[in-house]
Amino acid sequence: MGVMTKQWVPDGPRPSRVQRRDDNVFVMDPVHEGEGAVVMRRYFEAAFKWPVEIEMWDIPVGAWEGRHVHDEADPDGYVMADECYIVVAGRGRFQLGADEVDLEVGDAMFMDPHISRGVRNTGDEMLRIMVISDLPVQAMPSAP
Repeated sequence: MGVMTKQWVPDGPRPSRVQRRDDNVFVMDPVHEGEGAVVMRRYFEAAFKWPVEIEMWDIPVGAWEGRHVHDEADPDGYVMADECYIVVAGRGRFQLGADEVDLEVGDAMFMDPHISRGVRNTGDEMLRIMVISDLPVQAMPSAP
């Protein structure tokens, strides 16, 4: 996959809209060489005036997103993307560099692109996290 890009939305009024739970859903099995199928919902793709991606991930019991970085060599196209994970349901063990921390509902974690990260569902129910990523500025086209 190449570098992710975002389409610029023109200035001025834009139509408000609703996105349903089953819109723009995909399954990755595995994610970043982890283990288990993760259901991902991407919300309002290319709708914002700023470079942001908002997803909700459902990680089953025992599954995990493999450890990864989003540095200059990222093969997934998220080159130099910061990320924020917010726990919405369940609990999990999050890797941040050499550290591991247990997070539960309402906890969040911010990651610099160069820091290794990943998450494992260590609870007894679905782990649901909101993932907010800034799309790489260098991939953004110039505003018209």
